[in-house]
Amino acid sequence: MSSSHEKHERKYQCCKIFGRDALFTRLRIYPEDNIPEQYGCYCLPLRFDEDEKEPAYLSFEGVNINFFGTVLFFGVLDQIPFGEIPFVKIRDGDFILTNDKCTLAEFCKIKEAAA
Repeated sequence: MSSSHEKHERKYQCCKIFGRDALFTRLRIYPEDNIPEQYGCYCLPLRFDEDEKEPAYLSFEGVNINFFGTVLFFGVLDQIPFGEIPFVKIRDGDFILTNDKCTLAEFCKIKEAAA
């Protein structure tokens, strides 16, 4: 597991998930990895199906098999359509990677300025 400082300084790939700005990494990041809770940052894992190379589900619980990556986003979870089950299917257009990269601190500043 890398240090908290490394996670804050690492450049993450910018993305949109369910229409929300977020950060993406292929690394496993857990909530207990000292991600800045003071900013309302959530880290949720993505998983893929056996026959797919793209993410298929955003999970509210850990992903032990078919791990695709981790999404970090800010805001409230009720804007993510989880329903009764702890994961939500990702359909075409629900997860879009961009070519932009930024650190957690840079992303926090962008989100604060937009609020």
